[in-house]
Amino acid sequence: EHGVHEQSFIVTELYARFFHKNLGNQIKQYLQDVEIVLFLSTEAHVAIKFKGDRKTVKQIYKKLSELKMKVITKSWDLRSEFKQPEELMLVTQGFSSEKMKNKVDRFEVKNQCIVITKLPDKKVFTMGVSKKTQHGRSAHASPIKRKPHCKVAVPTYFEKKLIFSVSSTCQLVIKPYGDITKESSDILVSLLTNKVDLRNTRVGITFNKVCPTLWRILQAEHEAHPDDTVLTTKGQLNPLKCQAVCHIILTPWNITTSHAQLYNAISLVIAQATALGAKSVSFPVLGCGKAFGFPPSDVAQISIASLKSLILGSTLQKVVFLAPDSEVFKEFKNEASKHFQAINVVVKGAVGGVSPNEEKSNTIDDDSKEDNTDESDNDETFLEISQRDSESTDAEISITALNDSGIDNLWSILKKDIAKMCLHTKYFNQEIFDIWPNKSKDNILQKAKKLSVWVKLSPNPKTKKPGYVIKGEKDKVEKIFNKIQKEFTTCAIHLPKYRIKSDKAPRRGTTEFLKHAAGSDEQFPSYWELSKSTKTGILTKLKNKISSVKPKEPSFLVDVDSKTMDAIKKLIVKTWDPSLVGRGNDAAGLSHSSIKVIDVQRIENMQLFIPYSVQRNLLFKRLQMCPDIGKIHGSKGRVVTSEHIEDFMKEELYYEINEHYLFYGTQNPDAIISSGIDPRVSNEAGMFGKGIYTAEKFTKSDQYSDSRKQRSSPGTKLTVILARVLLGNAYLVNERHQSVASKQSVKLTRPPCVQCFKDVCNCPNQKLFDSVLGDGVWMFREFVVYEKSHCYPEYLITYERV
Repeated sequence: EHGVHEQSFIVTELYARFFHKNLGNQIKQYLQDVEIVLFLSTEAHVAIKFKGDRKTVKQIYKKLSELKMKVITKSWDLRSEFKQPEELMLVTQGFSSEKMKNKVDRFEVKNQCIVITKLPDKKVFTMGVSKKTQHGRSAHASPIKRKPHCKVAVPTYFEKKLIFSVSSTCQLVIKPYGDITKESSDILVSLLTNKVDLRNTRVGITFNKVCPTLWRILQAEHEAHPDDTVLTTKGQLNPLKCQAVCHIILTPWNITTSHAQLYNAISLVIAQATALGAKSVSFPVLGCGKAFGFPPSDVAQISIASLKSLILGSTLQKVVFLAPDSEVFKEFKNEASKHFQAINVVVKGAVGGVSPNEEKSNTIDDDSKEDNTDESDNDETFLEISQRDSESTDAEISITALNDSGIDNLWSILKKDIAKMCLHTKYFNQEIFDIWPNKSKDNILQKAKKLSVWVKLSPNPKTKKPGYVIKGEKDKVEKIFNKIQKEFTTCAIHLPKYRIKSDKAPRRGTTEFLKHAAGSDEQFPSYWELSKSTKTGILTKLKNKISSVKPKEPSFLVDVDSKTMDAIKKLIVKTWDPSLVGRGNDAAGLSHSSIKVIDVQRIENMQLFIPYSVQRNLLFKRLQMCPDIGKIHGSKGRVVTSEHIEDFMKEELYYEINEHYLFYGTQNPDAIISSGIDPRVSNEAGMFGKGIYTAEKFTKSDQYSDSRKQRSSPGTKLTVILARVLLGNAYLVNERHQSVASKQSVKLTRPPCVQCFKDVCNCPNQKLFDSVLGDGVWMFREFVVYEKSHCYPEYLITYERV
């Protein structure tokens, strides 16, 4: 009992590291009453051998053992702690920097703890600006295994869910992400080979995994209808949320047969959906994978064409196409834009979104019923991240400390330090991002890629103003902020100070609004393709448009969206009066009963619009409301086109100065597209002199789209222009006016003087009316301006007489 006793105490690995770094002095105090035979202390191995009387040695060993038991380790999953998808990348890269390493070292010393990180190699993450569009699991979802070199499920830069208006009752949704089995549509679509086996296609495998009973129902359906190319399975499909699954059977791509095969398949799905009374249907990527090899451009073209031609008469209110591949998404986006009107989506943090009070009637609650546990439906735009070797999914941090040191509190402190070092966030806000040149945005993203800084276009959470959010190491974030500031300064020189149509504009119809409009330097409407950031940079466009010595006419023509097309078609119907066809000298030889619109295109000719814009601005600067056409003495009423045209087309049409859309029939559209409507070459025999004669009734303008001496044969394509016309302060001329009272009357050469009502006079401080309104006993009213800059031919309407 009182003899010399020897004892060893050994710890390794994490315990050894903790003992070595934090407990050396405390252990030496324990060993004061014994003889130390061996004391070896490294981060990998601590070995102590000591001797003394048995009781003392036993007490010291007990203290050392109890000290070991006090050492605890707790880990935190970084995917749960930092829930935004970009944050793991930024934290991983931050921990590789000397600054962060030094920060952690100081933290360990100060708090007598050990911090261990298990992070993906930073090489796993690569940042890029390619047009890849992938979307997948939320940051807090459990990791999934993927094949090497595949893309991580992170939203792509500048890509978001798109919504288009297909008809007044149906919308098209194109998603750059998504799992078909998680869609909430009434009808879901699967894709099969001619073996009719769910296990042979990626989509089929997904359905089979989610709904294990589906294959039995499919097998029974195939046995009952062996020749069908679309098989519909109904019944108990839990946990799927749909009424039915339509299985499209495809064969590999064949240039001669696949177009018809895919078109017929989509047609059958829509027909089946209608038969079931379904209101929504969701399609996966149709044949663009390795199994079938369909070209994305062909798939997009066929899908949109079939939808456009088949949707009428169906019960569908929403059609969804999933396009998680960048090329597929791009082709669907381009093809849909040719045929349908895009709708702004109300999305938290999305560029181009609208406030909750706007456009509610046009926006569908696309994901209100979807299970978003694994699918994030955030439409923010991101710098792209890709990830390789995703088998390695370690992403955790652990702290080792004594159990009485408040380990959870230590993590809270460390987490704040990590966020401060790696996730410094700064905002750059500017309201003109919707018309920023794409080149400037690319420059910013390339710089961010180089510095490994995360940027996205998103409203400031406090101010709600659009702009960039920048995230990363503080000094690098500042560099990107300065880069954005520089790009903005360069860009802003060439952009309007503000547009007339603005959230900050005063109430319409007031002097304050006229002041606001007069101060704007915009030179073309905001809805023109020139204004859209998705196209080539504005500066390049303007240069290409304005500097062309011999501009090609097609370069000025832009296909309108379906919403505009429908609005103009409705306007034509409302201003068409078949009872007046063939009546009057100018209508000689006409006997048709209606017209059929073939196409509507917008003319975007900067050379023509700039002088028109200058003239419009002069009217604004008068700061006087022009008399309402309907309230002029002797007028039969307001301008019919403005009364019947859809409200959205009047948002950038200014009744305050009597700017109206009016029709103009022409036999020479090519000259008008490139050079405008020139009053100098108008008919000298015109009732109100040489000028630009426009009409509020399509029936009237139709008379001038071909020669009355030789009318066109049925089926001939004719053209009428829908033009912007600055009527300003209009002067009414009726049948009693001296300029039209007899055949010998001297015709007007310009709008009359506002004082003496003569077009040629010697009045001091002479001021003229801006236009002439022919409104008398005649069948049609006519609106005449005498200067080319008072009229801009904006829409080219191609039609046939029926």
